[in-house]
Amino acid sequence: MRNLQILAAELLKRKELPIDFFTAINAPIFSDDIALHAAYLHQGILQYPYKNATKKGVTPFPRYYHDIAHASRVAFYIIPWANLYKKWNDITISDEDLKLLQITALYHDSGREGDGEDLWDCDSAEILFYYLSITLKVSDDKAMLFAKVIANKDHTPGKANFYEMTISSAGIVWQKRHSHCEKHIFLQLLQNADAIDIIRARKTFDASYLDFYKYIANKNKIAWHEMTLFISKARSLIALSGDAFCSSWRKSKFYCHEKCYDRILELLRNYQHLSFFVILYHGGKIIDDAQSLILLDDTPFNSDPSSPDYTSEKNMQIAMRDGKLFCRGVGMPSAKRIDHNTRDETNVVKELRKYCRMPNIPSAKGSLNKNGNPNRSISLLCSGAKPYSATGFLMLNPDVGHISDVFLRDGNTGCGKKKGMQSFRLQLNEHNQIMQGRLTSLLKTYKNGGVDDGWGDATCSYAYSEIVAHLGISTIPVEGVYFSSDDHIRFEQVSGIGKVLPMIRILEAHYLLQAYEYMIKQLPLEPCYDKIKKKKLSIYRYSQQDDTIVKVKMWDDDTLLQMWIVLSSVFFEGLKVDKAAFLLLESLETIKTLIIYNKNTFHLHFATKNPFDVKYAIQPLDQYYSFALQERINQIIIRKIQEKVSVFLQHAKNESEETYHLRLHALFSHPEINAKNLTTGFLKIDMVFLCDIFLLQFPMMLKEIEDIQRGVSRFNPMVMNQLAFSELQYQNLIDLAKADSYKEAAQSIQSVVLERKNEKILLKDTFHSWSHFFHTQKSERFLAVARQNYCLGTCAK
Repeated sequence: MRNLQILAAELLKRKELPIDFFTAINAPIFSDDIALHAAYLHQGILQYPYKNATKKGVTPFPRYYHDIAHASRVAFYIIPWANLYKKWNDITISDEDLKLLQITALYHDSGREGDGEDLWDCDSAEILFYYLSITLKVSDDKAMLFAKVIANKDHTPGKANFYEMTISSAGIVWQKRHSHCEKHIFLQLLQNADAIDIIRARKTFDASYLDFYKYIANKNKIAWHEMTLFISKARSLIALSGDAFCSSWRKSKFYCHEKCYDRILELLRNYQHLSFFVILYHGGKIIDDAQSLILLDDTPFNSDPSSPDYTSEKNMQIAMRDGKLFCRGVGMPSAKRIDHNTRDETNVVKELRKYCRMPNIPSAKGSLNKNGNPNRSISLLCSGAKPYSATGFLMLNPDVGHISDVFLRDGNTGCGKKKGMQSFRLQLNEHNQIMQGRLTSLLKTYKNGGVDDGWGDATCSYAYSEIVAHLGISTIPVEGVYFSSDDHIRFEQVSGIGKVLPMIRILEAHYLLQAYEYMIKQLPLEPCYDKIKKKKLSIYRYSQQDDTIVKVKMWDDDTLLQMWIVLSSVFFEGLKVDKAAFLLLESLETIKTLIIYNKNTFHLHFATKNPFDVKYAIQPLDQYYSFALQERINQIIIRKIQEKVSVFLQHAKNESEETYHLRLHALFSHPEINAKNLTTGFLKIDMVFLCDIFLLQFPMMLKEIEDIQRGVSRFNPMVMNQLAFSELQYQNLIDLAKADSYKEAAQSIQSVVLERKNEKILLKDTFHSWSHFFHTQKSERFLAVARQNYCLGTCAK
């Protein structure tokens, strides 16, 4: 034993780990719960950076991919995999060996010195051997058996990659040899448990790498379905514990902790959709009658659209399982295309107008041969399938005759009418059979782990399928509205995190539903529309990470108002004081849009159409609310604007001239600030706020121009843009003053005229006009601020 302890200490020293790890007084004993073994591993090894890491000491995430969260999940998976094997192979594992295998799973990456390819399997095996032999007092033979499980978990029978382990006075020696024996069940269990957790670090997962697939599921259809269910639940468990691919590292902080194993078990208790794991975990024990387990729901899909259960939550879940649920994403539903939008339509209104077209009913252009919206892109929703957009419409069980083509990922079909797609479809032989075969293949690919998005090493995965279909009332009708809070949506990056992002998605889905109901009411009184006018849509929350679709209750006005209060609070709390000037330059409608999206325009690029971006202006999401609810929201936001502006003005007056000058230059350098919107939403804001902010801005602009004239500063074309912008601001102030009965103010402001010809500015006269205005308004404190900022106090009379 003494020799082993010396060898163990040398290994720990070489790995730069605490040398008393195997002999510490607080070390666990074998009978302790597996959670205690996990905690000890974290405290003694996994909380420390790799040997060659640049930073030393304890850090929140010293081992990004191979930390205690990964180790704990792998140890957890051992039990469900063992029970799934027992169901199909009737394996026999003692309670002692099962626990030893879980401890082995905990330590399978303990010897690593870096992420990526594992070059240290044998080192990890040695650490486990010493832990079992020295710390837990397990026999050397059994400790060696499980150490070889780590070294050989990825062994392929017939290849010279099987490690034999021997112990000598010089240390542990590993030798490779051929092995034609069938892979031992312990090796298979660890390989499955470790391999499935690669979901945390990859865009996609390939089930064919699992030993369970190679030995069982590849030959058994029911076992294959159970394996795919295991994959989907593992994906959810990984996401819930903060390790989903591309997730924020902050989420996983709660699980990168010595209590990680217990917290994983807590997830099973708190999330009903993880009941599959609850059954197979069985309290950490082998299920004696595992062969009788029923893990799959074989309820058939209800394909009758007239049935009241057709759009029930249960039938939607079955549709997901069977590959019969599809979605048409409507990203930024309230956005309007700025150019070529002759009808002034939002994205969703345009979508629904075309969807509702019927033969022999005049379209918007008077055509009688329009039928729905042909050649539109939809996506399959199933295990691990991502929609193109976070919100949109749902379709059930479409007739494959209305499908033109099926792509595993974005087919890059472009936009517009896609007439070529239609002619291509009509030329296909046995079209329905081919399309159904492609859909079946797509579903199988997703269930086996997912689809690569084809974007190489891009940091995020956007792998949605593209299916070109003919949408319409008489072809593929809409059956519901969905939203997804999964953090993966392309083209729709918003600033919201935590509880805020789901609220944004809810408001978008509610907007879609209200737009749908509004458009249906506008349909003409024709018999062909009777059925759709009676149809009531529901809203569903879809999650590809959790493999769930849940029907949600409709939100009343009070609930919607509370969401707006939370969103506006987050927005204004996050708005820095020195950036608040734009609140006086933007309309209330624009600010409501900024509260949701933190932007009011966005560009969408269509590479197949032209090399330029198409620009959209986003509208507020309260368009279809009742007037009373809109007013309640407006009053809350106006009050928050006033509070923020008041703080901003006080802050601005306390700034130095140089700091203030730099801030104003940055402010006026942003063309997206549109002064023309000023009068739209702020009539109820005290006029003094506007006069104050303008007075603070105006003198600094004039001083910059004066410096240019004197040759102190170089001419900057941006200055003229600033002046042009300022003239708009003057007019807005005049309009606002008139509307608010500030007649004298209007006259004084109107007297301010900038004559900018050949860069000649009437600085003195302009400033005197403003001095007169503020004297007549008895605003001495404002004038004092102006003099202080302008540094031309002698000019004022």
